[in-house]
Amino acid sequence: MKNLNDCKETGTGESFSKTEKRKTFVLQSNKKFACEVVDIDDCVLKEEEIRKCDWLFLVPNKDGITNKPKAYYVELKGINIDEACEQLYNAIDRTKNQIPNFEIEARVISPKGPQPEITNSTYYRKVRRIIKKDIEFCKVHKGNNFTHVEKI
Repeated sequence: MKNLNDCKETGTGESFSKTEKRKTFVLQSNKKFACEVVDIDDCVLKEEEIRKCDWLFLVPNKDGITNKPKAYYVELKGINIDEACEQLYNAIDRTKNQIPNFEIEARVISPKGPQPEITNSTYYRKVRRIIKKDIEFCKVHKGNNFTHVEKI
């Protein structure tokens, strides 16, 4: 496993985004903020033989945008929501110690959206135990591209 710092892009702007297989997650504010975008899947945990989420967006709160530093673990997913929960759990569990002062958020961006039965999933419950809140499932509409904008 690599250190998060070895796999991040750092910048300042009003929005940051990542796209994979026509699905996009956008972190946006009405004023400029600092953000670090970490490639979990293809860098931090690339060598690990596990399922892992795609991205981690770190907002260190240098700019007063959030109440405390926030970490957004993001999985850009097709329709297998249970697998997305497993991917989030594996990434959070293996990297959370590198960001001890960050409030952790978990997002699944999918055309399927939340499913009532997912709260019974083992991995959903494991993520909830770690981050002390629910995973947010963001349904994106069908079309050529699926985009979710998270306003902070």
